[in-house]
Amino acid sequence: MQCVIATNGTDDGEDFVRECRKMQPSVPIIVYCMN
Repeated sequence: MQCVIATNGTDDGEDFVRECRKMQPSVPIIVYCMN
């Protein structure tokens, strides 16, 4: 199963991405920013 994680780039988002990378190193991660 291929998953994509979207995060708004906050500090919590960065930690979330790191945890996801540990479990699934190949998962694509999209970071979006809102003004």
